[in-house]
Amino acid sequence: MEKKVIQAGFAGSGFAAKFHYDGLQGVRGVSVEVTGAYSKTPSRMFML
Repeated sequence: MEKKVIQAGFAGSGFAAKFHYDGLQGVRGVSVEVTGAYSKTPSRMFML
C-alpha cells in the first residue's frame, strides 16, 4: 500500500514548529512534505 502525503506549511520557527513536524511524522500510513515555512527571523528558521 502506498503512503499518502500530507502537505504542511509552518508559520514561525523553533521549538513549536519542530514539535508539530514531529507530531505529523508520527501519523501512521502517511508521509509529510513541508511545502512552505515563514519566520520573522530567517536565521532562526528550523532545519528539518
